[in-house]
Amino acid sequence: MQNRRYIYISGLMNNPVIKSQVLNWLEVLQQRGIVFDLMCCIPLHYLIMNWNSEHRELISYSKVLQGNIYIVPIFRSKTKYNLISTFIKGLFLYWYSVIKNPGTDSVVIQTRSFFNFPALKLVKGWLSNIKVIYDMRGSASAEYLNSFGINSESDLEQENQIKKLNSIVKSERDMIDFSDRTFCVSNNLKQYVLNQNKSINADKLTVIPGGADKNVFFYDAQLSAKIRQKLRLSDKQVFVYCGRLTHYWHKSELIFQYASVLLEKHPDMFFICMTKDIGKANELMEINNIDQNKVLCKFSESPSEINEIYNAADFGILFRDEILTNKVASPTKLAEYLLAGLPVLISREVGDYSELVSKYKFGVVTSNNLAEFVSVSEEKFYKEADRTEISDYAAKHLSKQAIVETIISEYSAL
Repeated sequence: MQNRRYIYISGLMNNPVIKSQVLNWLEVLQQRGIVFDLMCCIPLHYLIMNWNSEHRELISYSKVLQGNIYIVPIFRSKTKYNLISTFIKGLFLYWYSVIKNPGTDSVVIQTRSFFNFPALKLVKGWLSNIKVIYDMRGSASAEYLNSFGINSESDLEQENQIKKLNSIVKSERDMIDFSDRTFCVSNNLKQYVLNQNKSINADKLTVIPGGADKNVFFYDAQLSAKIRQKLRLSDKQVFVYCGRLTHYWHKSELIFQYASVLLEKHPDMFFICMTKDIGKANELMEINNIDQNKVLCKFSESPSEINEIYNAADFGILFRDEILTNKVASPTKLAEYLLAGLPVLISREVGDYSELVSKYKFGVVTSNNLAEFVSVSEEKFYKEADRTEISDYAAKHLSKQAIVETIISEYSAL
């Protein structure tokens, strides 16, 4: 491969999403010989107020990554100083490409955010050896609409909302047009992008699903028995939910309504909720009169501990609204469930995953109907699952180690 440098533009380091979806990806690529530097653009006010926590994360990241980690102070994107932030990022990338790494044939810059478009346009205008990859993990325009509980621009009533939506749509389109490659998190997202932008060349769009690390998430029958015994769940039928409870696209109320009915009707059932939103979980348990002795709510940032919980469970649940945000998504938690061999009870139209679960009989896909969810669970659909088979399939198709081959091919083609 030519003399090339790779750098990923990210944000706050103290962010679980960045750790699992950026840091871990860079670690997997590193294992294949592609070493990324990391550029963390952090608002100056936040950096000053939270220096100790960010510095701890810097030390932690440094133990994982072989590349350099740069903290670049910027101003908040919504302030009048946004133009200054653009120049700060642009000048840093120029310094990185020309002074820090002289004689480099090309510099590949990858980012998840279209907010970096002005800086990337600036530096690419200065230098001809820059290649840009837009790591598109969803549709910001769809998320904006869905945050108001609507699916169409025509349903927006306030002029400032319409103006903001148009700005987001333009920013997304500009970033896709400008990038040398755009990684779409699902086939549904790729098709959505093509439908919205007829002039875009489909060849520059590559599907890179939200995978998980097979070295961390896996099924082990002995581990399953050990953790079930440790948690005193050997005689229980255990279902697990892992994720947030506060975002609008999550069906948190339905999750706990479902748990309430199932736990009340079946004394041998037990619910594990792995979430950062412990307060919200306790509130929902109280609202639904759930016996706390039948539920374990905890938060962990340790992937190995989360995998232990998956192994201890009998099936996982993933309830999502049938909205565009979810239709084009690729929840990492689903890949984690399947790598751990968990059969899944999942809503319809969750990215490409609902179809996959249905096609390979890795669980049950149904509408967001409480009675249907309870009914299929009472039929114990999970008893027929071959957890080793599910885990093996996921390792071959949904793990980061499998997906990374496509990414490397895309890098080579630049």
